Amino acid sequence: MEDDPPGIQFKKHLSPPVPILGAGRGFRTGVACVFETLRRTPGDRLAVPVDGQCHGVGPGQRGDQTGPDPTNRGKLGTKRHMLTDTNGIPLAVTLTGANRHDMKQFDATLDAIVVRRPSPRRKPRQHLCNDKGYDYPEIRRSAQRRGYIAHIKSRGEEEKERKKNPRFKARRWAIERSNRWHNLFRRLKIRYEVHSQNYLGFVQFANAIISWRRAA
Repeated sequence: MEDDPPGIQFKKHLSPPVPILGAGRGFRTGVACVFETLRRTPGDRLAVPVDGQCHGVGPGQRGDQTGPDPTNRGKLGTKRHMLTDTNGIPLAVTLTGANRHDMKQFDATLDAIVVRRPSPRRKPRQHLCNDKGYDYPEIRRSAQRRGYIAHIKSRGEEEKERKKNPRFKARRWAIERSNRWHNLFRRLKIRYEVHSQNYLGFVQFANAIISWRRAA
């Protein structure tokens, strides 16, 4: 008995076509079924509407520690609260929703510092600079209890100084530069992680890279 032609032998080893995605009329129907399991969220991101996929996070949601950003047309976002030294080296970072006020995260950010600060008894003059968003009596009291000398601009103080001196520049450039360094990491500029712990891990990894580069 003669052997089958090579083409017939090759066809014998092929797996049968998937019924839904088979050739002919069923192809378009199968593709439509695939797209029915995916739906677009308001932020043009795909989410799988299956229960239990995100471990407690519902389908179409961005995850925890998110909130409407008042500076970006109410889009969901995450805010990074960061503490740096004079040179902009990150010392602590916490995450909240974009709609949470900075002063609400003041104590948590100071408690998240990874490098042990000098004792206020041995080094009493430790300065802490904040912008006018922290101009609240409870913030000043909290800084005093921790042994810091708080330098917080009052509301309208910068405008008065700018009128007196046109060359006046705010001293927020250190923290603004650190925020710029974060945004240079493509993984941090847009949050893709559902769980905030995963995103916080990438932020801390970026802080380690920034510290190593500045030390080098």
